[in-house]
Amino acid sequence: MILNPDTDIFRFIPNAPLQRYFRETQQFPCNHTTFTFRHIINDLKEVILENDLFDFFNPYYIVCDEDLSVALAGTIFQDQVHATSVPLDIPACLVS
Repeated sequence: MILNPDTDIFRFIPNAPLQRYFRETQQFPCNHTTFTFRHIINDLKEVILENDLFDFFNPYYIVCDEDLSVALAGTIFQDQVHATSVPLDIPACLVS
């Protein structure tokens, strides 16, 4: 089965690191409980752009602060992560 990022609905696993990160950055309204994958990716992109969390010379690299690193990887602080690997980390925080 192929998932559609625009129509398939997900919710975060309770206490998922990415959900906590969004709440701390006030990206998601507290009353929302379900999201499309595209919504999550777009909101993450906004946080990254608003906080200049990218390499200005190579914008495909996200320069993680400690909180974003925990949200994406779960445990290990990473200085940088390639933008194409971010969608691979997110599904671990979600259930459909």
